[in-house]
Amino acid sequence: MGRDPADTPMPAQGAALVEIALAEGDLPAAWQAAGTYGAGHRWRELAAASAEAMPRESADLSRPWLEDELRYADTQKYRPIADTLVVMRNLYARAGVEADFVEYVAGIRSRFGHRPSLMKELARRGL
Repeated sequence: MGRDPADTPMPAQGAALVEIALAEGDLPAAWQAAGTYGAGHRWRELAAASAEAMPRESADLSRPWLEDELRYADTQKYRPIADTLVVMRNLYARAGVEADFVEYVAGIRSRFGHRPSLMKELARRGL
C-alpha cells in the first residue's frame, strides 16, 4: 500500500469505498481502498473489522488519530487516548509485537512527559 490507510487526503471517497467494501464483507477491498484513498472517518470501522485477521494493522490505524489528539494539551482527551492505547496494546500483543507497542508508548511519554495529567492517565492504565 502506498499511503497510510488512516490518512485522509480524499476522505469522502476513501471513507465511502471503505464503507461499501466493509458492508459487502470484503476486507481486502476495504484495505485496498484505504491504501489508495485513505480510510477517512471510517478508520475505526476498518480497525474493528480487521482486529482478528490483522491485529497489528488494525492497531496502527489508530496512530494518526492519536497523534492528532495529542497535538494540543487537553485533559478531556487523555482518557480516550488511554482507552485507545489499551486497545492497541491488546492488538499488538495478539500480533506478537509487544516490543513495538512499548517503543511507541515510550515515544509518547518522551514527547509529552511535560503533561502530568496525561502521564498520570497512562500510568493509571498501566501504559
